[in-house]
Amino acid sequence: MENVHTIIPSEWEVAQCTSGPSGEIRPEDLKDWIPAAVPGAIQYDLIAAGRMKNPYAGTQNALDAAWAARSDWLYRAVLDLSAFSRSELDQTEAELVLEGVDTFSEIRVNGMWIGRTENAYRVYRFPISGEVLHSGRNELCVHLFSHETGIAGKREEADRLHRDGLTEGLLGKALIRRYQRSFYASSSLLNLGTGVLGIGINRPVQLKLYRDSSIEDVVFRTTDLTENGACGELSVSIRGRTCGCRIRAQLRDPGGRIVYQNSWPAQNAEHCSIILPKAHLWWPRGYGDPYLYQLQVELLRDGKRLDLKEIETGFKTVELITQGSRGEKTFRFRVNGKEIFIRGENYVPMDYIKVYAEPEKYRRLFMLLKDQGINLLRMWGGGAVESDDFYRFCDRNGILLWQDFFLHSNVYPDYDEAFCSNFKKECEGILRTVRRHVCLALLCGGNEQLEGWDEWGWKQEMDRPYGIRLTQTMIPELAGRLCPGTPYITNSPHGGRWPQSPVEGECHSWGNFYNALKDPLFVTETCWTTESYSRPETLEKVMGLQVDDYAGCGWPDRWKEKTSLPLYLKLPVSSWFEYGSLREYLHALEVEQSRADYEALSQFRFHSPSNHGVIYWSMNKGGPLFQFGCVDYDLLPLKSYYVVKRLFKDLAVHTYRDMNTFRIAVSEHGTETGPITVRTVLMNTDGRILEEKVKNIRLHSGEVRVLTLLKTAYQEITDRTTHLVYVSAGRKGKILAEDVLLLCPIAELQVREPDFAISARRLGSDSGRWSLRVRSTAFVEMLEIESPQRIVCSDNNCPMMPDQDYEFEIQQMDPEAHLELEIGSLGCQKHLYQFFE
Repeated sequence: MENVHTIIPSEWEVAQCTSGPSGEIRPEDLKDWIPAAVPGAIQYDLIAAGRMKNPYAGTQNALDAAWAARSDWLYRAVLDLSAFSRSELDQTEAELVLEGVDTFSEIRVNGMWIGRTENAYRVYRFPISGEVLHSGRNELCVHLFSHETGIAGKREEADRLHRDGLTEGLLGKALIRRYQRSFYASSSLLNLGTGVLGIGINRPVQLKLYRDSSIEDVVFRTTDLTENGACGELSVSIRGRTCGCRIRAQLRDPGGRIVYQNSWPAQNAEHCSIILPKAHLWWPRGYGDPYLYQLQVELLRDGKRLDLKEIETGFKTVELITQGSRGEKTFRFRVNGKEIFIRGENYVPMDYIKVYAEPEKYRRLFMLLKDQGINLLRMWGGGAVESDDFYRFCDRNGILLWQDFFLHSNVYPDYDEAFCSNFKKECEGILRTVRRHVCLALLCGGNEQLEGWDEWGWKQEMDRPYGIRLTQTMIPELAGRLCPGTPYITNSPHGGRWPQSPVEGECHSWGNFYNALKDPLFVTETCWTTESYSRPETLEKVMGLQVDDYAGCGWPDRWKEKTSLPLYLKLPVSSWFEYGSLREYLHALEVEQSRADYEALSQFRFHSPSNHGVIYWSMNKGGPLFQFGCVDYDLLPLKSYYVVKRLFKDLAVHTYRDMNTFRIAVSEHGTETGPITVRTVLMNTDGRILEEKVKNIRLHSGEVRVLTLLKTAYQEITDRTTHLVYVSAGRKGKILAEDVLLLCPIAELQVREPDFAISARRLGSDSGRWSLRVRSTAFVEMLEIESPQRIVCSDNNCPMMPDQDYEFEIQQMDPEAHLELEIGSLGCQKHLYQFFE
């Protein structure tokens, strides 16, 4: 028998249940066992069994689904220990590990009570005594209680919080430790006029059998960087007896060469210092390689290996700078002694009901995050803690981690000792997870609590900001003990007289263009204030409808009847009012979102000298309908995805009008220092060039240079709908960044329909990568590349100069033998192209 053995429960079933007078579940209290998916959610099991309609399909279905979270359920599964004899089981210690239960439950094995859960954010580990288990089939039962039952004894005391009294609303959000943004206030990420609370076992379950001592955890952190090398501290936690045991550690470079090794008695110390001369450093994306070493830790007794843990780690220091060299207030990150401009995304859980997605969706998400070129990911306070694999992706791709604790836009019962104890264990678990990863850059106590107290009228409802003391005392004490040296802030946003101050701390810049003009020090959330939908194919897949059924006179009324969502009729940036059908409406919202995001993000990048970072809100949508996100609910890139990608590049360029003068701003945030060729063209939309200028410049990292190259004044242009300014910036003859200044809303631009010359070839044999070459006979204000396949492009929804070859790389997320594309210009008919090997 191995020293550590893992058993995965099988044959999961679930049934709705009620409890007898003594609290025990009797056979007559159970209703219709159905197959269950674990990890999963009860709602999805009911849908699969034909006992619930799809709650995403419309408002009525969502309302009809509420009973599931208001009911009690019994899960049962088999723990098959046929491979172990009675004597072998007698020699082991058993531990049942539940990585996530949503939310309140009691667990029994072979009828014996093992423990209870009360927090979906926590990993629970329950020891099981030897006499409970037997060789053969063992029964695991998880009795899941309704959310209402879980907080029944807390309601009266919670009156002081002045919440709405609803389990599914703000009261439940305050009292129940689970995915915060799925609770319904005036809206939820479901956006159907109601919310649906998930319930179920939403993370893996396993039984661990330990024959002897084992390694519980391995943590490495950098303590210092010097000219001579790097210093770090290795911490090893041992489960069981340490008497007679030794710890042996080896650090290997990516080529497998041992660069450090040490061995010491486990009972003497579980820590050791590592000093590595000429160490390679881990850098965030755009500033160097995210260099990772392989750390191997063995637990030995009498020369025999009891356990082995291998982790990837690196040498990195991070500082949060809040005061500059001249005494000015600032908010910037310094990594390995170098200041970093943050280009980040906020992450939202991918499944509204069960929170966590299937491995395939994580693969696609990682592909999109890597493609977009970000260097920081914020794990937002309304979401959920992710797995080591998720954070390992950040380690490997140079993506810094901003980790919120899960307090979100609400007050919390910090007067309740049981709540505080539960929350403290939750925070300890989060810290023990993220501290293993070199990507960790900042810890944040919560989201929009200070803002709620100062700006949302909470002061008029209650005597103090309940929950804030958790972020001011409990969490920083834990962070200092478990993650020493990691920067910590109390809340986001924070700073200044009000939390949304642009002159101190960091802000959430909503209101888009107006707030973007305030030169904020750091932007932790920003978007265009209003929202867009998922792509038509995603609505059809998730909601089970036909988008083209919503067309013709009266379609908006039928849509509102189904979803409770009226049309959003204000498109101030694009003026792209194409509302003849739901399909056209979805497209119009995408156009508006992309144009508005472009305007706001350009302000931060090119016109905010105090700004040292932008974290876009949000990377992905938390539901299929009207809400924020540059990637839709099924992880299809939206137009704004490419806007963010373009403006997050190392080298970016922007052209704008300053009264009657056309100016160009060139921004460099990479490490390359070679000359940059800037080309500016004033032209008609028919392709006729009226003035052209070229200038070579050099920029250092972090610099923005403003140029005035064109002599023609804005006031000399007689027809704003037929003129534009084009600018490009590049190195060594290759264009790396482009921008176009339209002198009218994009909907009013007068352009002729172009003809395209298009070709494509596969790159590699099985990678799903293709090279696409496009040439247009006319100026294109927005080239649209779409596909019935799942693709991501090197660029898309971008302008094109006439008679110029543009090359795009197309990545199929699911590689196929051929490529299908629909290509056209904004407002013109798209044509289908098929390419084969």
